[in-house]
Amino acid sequence: MKKAILSITLASIILLCSCGSRLDEPLPSNASAFEYATFENPVDPNDTYNSISYNGRCYIPYGSGKNSDSEYGECLGYIVQDGEEKLDERVYPINDDPDGNYLVIIDKGFMSQHYYLRDISTKGKNIYTPDFITDLEYDYWK
Repeated sequence: MKKAILSITLASIILLCSCGSRLDEPLPSNASAFEYATFENPVDPNDTYNSISYNGRCYIPYGSGKNSDSEYGECLGYIVQDGEEKLDERVYPINDDPDGNYLVIIDKGFMSQHYYLRDISTKGKNIYTPDFITDLEYDYWK
């Protein structure tokens, strides 16, 4: 539980401390609601993460970084946490990720750095990671 709180705190700090982009982009009419669920590391049940599902894949926190607007695609939707719609927390695909292994969350309400999620099925695999993503070394990915 401490790790989950630490990861949420770290993500919040990252989101608050840097500049965001696409701040004025309206939410698309076909936007999906991405409900946060809890992902439990099968190796350590105390190691939990917020997760979202997209196209049958489960994504959890992986890293941070900064990229330009041209490096990610059209907005897929927004986050829902504990029943609260967070319309300013937008989910985007990454153009430089042809296999869809990563998603990026951008908090429209704050000047933010991008927050990257990675598909859990890629653990232990040698996959392409765009160079603008910095691995934050969460326990699950070690």
